[in-house]
Amino acid sequence: MAYDWLDPAALARSEARDKAQAIYYEAEALRKFGLAASSGDTIMMDAIKKVAGERGWNAITINFDQLAADAHAAFQDFIQKYNAITQAIHDQRIRGNLTDQGMNDQLDQAATTYAWDQQITAITGTVHDAMTTADKIYQAELQKLAGTPADATEALVAEMRTTRAWARIKTDLDHDKRPAVEALRHRISNATDPYELRAIVEEAPTWAAAHDVPDAQSIVPSILEATHPDLADAAYTKRVASGLNVVVEHDANTIRQAIARQLPLSGNNFAYVNPVTSNFAPPRNPYRN
Repeated sequence: MAYDWLDPAALARSEARDKAQAIYYEAEALRKFGLAASSGDTIMMDAIKKVAGERGWNAITINFDQLAADAHAAFQDFIQKYNAITQAIHDQRIRGNLTDQGMNDQLDQAATTYAWDQQITAITGTVHDAMTTADKIYQAELQKLAGTPADATEALVAEMRTTRAWARIKTDLDHDKRPAVEALRHRISNATDPYELRAIVEEAPTWAAAHDVPDAQSIVPSILEATHPDLADAAYTKRVASGLNVVVEHDANTIRQAIARQLPLSGNNFAYVNPVTSNFAPPRNPYRN
């Protein structure tokens, strides 16, 4: 008869389940899921996902529509404030109340007083944090395929079995007559044993690079995504987060360039009119129906 209370893994799952059940808000679930991903705690990640499913939450999905809308609104608020202050100083110069030097001095003082650059960094930081969280979730899902040994003894056994599994896989790959990328795709797609998956995650990218497979470091995870939906979801989230970050950083840099010229922001020197940022539509995950 098995006693779960004597099994460290069962105890860990039970503890994680209790902690997940104590999460009452979807936003909290996402935050704690990100923390679990950061620490590689796949047991806690699984517990949160299960609770999220039971409660109708989407705990591992960052709300990119809301994130983009918030960034857009924050930039608009910033621009209105910046334009009002900058235009007022320029108007003082136009009316002859300031010299050129006086105007420049006041613009410099405004930049310090209102911390323009720090405000922009705060806006982009929210999107960057989402991108970092998405990457951590992806790495944790990838690591979950490889498994996390419970103790030193299990780690030693896993290492031995993984070594033997890679020896078999490498022999198959080395003798496959197909192009390297096709051989790799075939072998990875048919791997189900956890030690084979661990070997593939850890060793296959190096083999791919040695055989001149393009994008060797990313090809293995991309093949695994086709047969592992959780990894595919995490990869999709990572791609969307990265895409949104690129757009927001581009817009922020354009704003910084206008500020450096000490000019009010307008449609002529402001890239944030980019519709992608204000109406962000991420691509569909190809591995989900």
